Amino acid sequence: MKKNKKKVLNKLKDILNSYKTIIWISFLINIILLIFTYYVISSNKIYSFSGEDEYLKVENGLIVLNTDINILNGNNIKYVKDEDYDIKEYKIGYYVMDGTKLIEIVSNSIKLDNTIKLSELINKFTSFNIAEKNNNKYYFTNYKKKLIKDGLYLVLEAKTNDNKDIVSKVNLNVSKISKH
Repeated sequence: MKKNKKKVLNKLKDILNSYKTIIWISFLINIILLIFTYYVISSNKIYSFSGEDEYLKVENGLIVLNTDINILNGNNIKYVKDEDYDIKEYKIGYYVMDGTKLIEIVSNSIKLDNTIKLSELINKFTSFNIAEKNNNKYYFTNYKKKLIKDGLYLVLEAKTNDNKDIVSKVNLNVSKISKH
């Protein structure tokens, strides 16, 4: 039994002491590292977005998607319509489009006790700075990440004091900044 162990150990030592084995092991490690590096680099995606319609204007929005963290910075929203409204409830959010269906990334909605001017609410809005670890997958699921390049929308739905519905669906221009 001990002889067999010694033979195996000696054979293993001979294999590991061979320069060919060291070259092959180095080669395999380098291939694995190159594949991993390519994966990490190609997984980093940075998008900027902007757009406007008759109610809203979005400037300098940013989405960063990588293997560590996903970020949405989309607070630079301005109310641009000349006419202002007193509203009692609203919902605003960023969405991606799957065919003809809007898929929510993030939204904020409130029913107000007192009315507020829509322009004041939009111009002071600061709820769309999102940072999420890549493995959490609450805001940025793989499904939503794939749809970003197909269409990103800022949607506002508000109800005025006299029950008039205001709907704004801004189709944002998305530009990929990163190489891959």
